[in-house]
Amino acid sequence: MRRIGLAVILVVSQMVASLGAEAQHPDKIARVGVLWPGPSVPTSPRMESLRQGLRESGYIEEQNLAIELRFSPDLERLPELATELVHAQVNVIVSFGDSGPRAAQRATTQIPIVAIADDIVGAGLTTNLARPGGNLTGITILSPELSAKRLALLKELRPRMSRVAVFWDPATTPSQLKMTEDAAQSLGIKAQALPVRSRADLPGAFGLAKKERAEAFKILASPLLSQLQPHILEHVTKVDCRQSISGRNIPRPGD
Repeated sequence: MRRIGLAVILVVSQMVASLGAEAQHPDKIARVGVLWPGPSVPTSPRMESLRQGLRESGYIEEQNLAIELRFSPDLERLPELATELVHAQVNVIVSFGDSGPRAAQRATTQIPIVAIADDIVGAGLTTNLARPGGNLTGITILSPELSAKRLALLKELRPRMSRVAVFWDPATTPSQLKMTEDAAQSLGIKAQALPVRSRADLPGAFGLAKKERAEAFKILASPLLSQLQPHILEHVTKVDCRQSISGRNIPRPGD
């Protein structure tokens, strides 16, 4: 996350510097829009790192920088929020996940968009990672590939593991779930896909995982699931390990 944060800060700072160069004038303000597909302010260290990086580049809130933050767990509201950022005349829009950048793309073809996506090509945000074109650039986290690799590493640690509960956000690109399922099949693991669209889905998802005697939990990448991590960990601590995972420890979600 630290490496990703530094890269995002670099891209955003360069864009603000080029598009809002006048913001260095004491009477001018550079505006950075942040579009987050989640129920509350982005979890740490995202906003803190963004602010710190911008300060190091000479942009300080309430002096020559304004951050316009918009967030909602309702994906249907994201286009409306993206339009609000356009009307706020931001210099650049920073957005996370797959749905946020897509909403920003629909709202503007002029304002630069910095996307931090799980699979920037698989989500259809651009067809070429090296030369994205248009008004979108950013970072792909390679979540599908990393998810498959993490599952393989987990299998190495627990060779007898045969059942894994996979929590996934249906709002994200399906490539992450598919690659995880393909990896599970090749490793001789039964992957139980459990969709989570909100915090309210967690009790039912854990109930199904326990019923299927899941031996580990795999949490796929998404802004929503990242935001729900404290609640996921709370549920994990309540699992009866002797019954549901045959006495094995549960790996930390997202590891």
